[in-house]
Amino acid sequence: NWTGPFNSGDEVSASHIWTTPGTYEVKVKAKDEEGDESDWSPYKTIYITDEPIIEIGNITGGLFKIKATIKNVGSVDAIKVDWGINLTGGLILLGKSISGQIPDIPAFGEKTVSSGTIIGLGKTTVTVTAADATVDQNATVLLFFILM
Repeated sequence: NWTGPFNSGDEVSASHIWTTPGTYEVKVKAKDEEGDESDWSPYKTIYITDEPIIEIGNITGGLFKIKATIKNVGSVDAIKVDWGINLTGGLILLGKSISGQIPDIPAFGEKTVSSGTIIGLGKTTVTVTAADATVDQNATVLLFFILM
């Protein structure tokens, strides 16, 4: 629906209430007093859910360790989120695999998990899992430094 009119340059907001859980794509456009319309904005994805939605964010390397951000983009707290970091390929002498459980991730929150000490050499694939989410990322291990 159209709202307004508003003065040029005004910042405008509108709201909508979804009653059914789902994934919705929202876009907007503007219209001036002459009836000329802007192009549609890019879509913004809106998640309406009554359960947590787990995603894997940034995966970074560095000295001895790999860190990964685990996000809950759902509107309900996530409880007991199992996670893992596994390296395949290369010559990994120490720290090839680690797993754990995050006690809770609040709705729209995030937590960072970390591998143990990693020592090895060569190209490897880092696989990060959390709940049902999985992300693979290529990396190179140079003794105790991990390049992503």
